Amino acid sequence: VALALLSLPLVRYLKNVEPVFRLGFAISLAILTYETASGAGTGMAFLWFYFFPIATFFMFGKTEGLLWGFFSWVIVVGLLMFNIGTYSYPFLIGLRFLITYTLVCILSYGLESSRSHYYNRLLFEKRALEAALQQVKTLHGLLPICASCKKIRDDTGYWHQVESYLSQHM
Repeated sequence: VALALLSLPLVRYLKNVEPVFRLGFAISLAILTYETASGAGTGMAFLWFYFFPIATFFMFGKTEGLLWGFFSWVIVVGLLMFNIGTYSYPFLIGLRFLITYTLVCILSYGLESSRSHYYNRLLFEKRALEAALQQVKTLHGLLPICASCKKIRDDTGYWHQVESYLSQHM
């Protein structure tokens, strides 16, 4: 808790906060590993691992989230399947958790892939709309003028003398 409170000013004043987030996730993973290895929470601390891949994919994207997810998956296999640590987990609990944790990692990757795909589509549409708006602004500034009588046509199709049109629209 103290570390989180000390990092808040860093997050507020730094322009690139990703290294602070990476440090926070590394510390969180170390704490989760220790709690799971020691059997904290009457052996149920490992359930907090479910949150980890969801958070890492959301914070760091597909590629780096995949690395964090794989690293945490290896830790879970070691702690729950091979009982590396001071607390011994039953084999079936470890196997069930491993299967469900793998599914959570796969679903997290799929959701992040979908989110980034639709975000990129939205950015493309936004750029297209901005370009169209700029073209409309450019075309709105053009005045149709008759070459022979020098009258200006308004939006309703009526022709006006240059002086009267400018006095009405300036």
